[in-house]
Amino acid sequence: MSQYVSKYVVCPFYRKHSDNRICCEGTDDSTTINLVFEDTKRLKEYTNCFCNDIKCHKSCMVYQMLNQKYPDT
Repeated sequence: MSQYVSKYVVCPFYRKHSDNRICCEGTDDSTTINLVFEDTKRLKEYTNCFCNDIKCHKSCMVYQMLNQKYPDT
């Protein structure tokens, strides 16, 4: 399984993605959250909507959860 880091991502919690998985920063040190999609099409839709969009990335539920780790940001 190939893994990639996208130059288009604006979300600070994004780490990498593969064919059907997005890896985000985890809730604790040395952990990650993995979003697994049924197909590549859905992964691309999600990535374009949340990970890559400067106006919408804060609407992602993972972003909202992880942002709570950093008070006053």
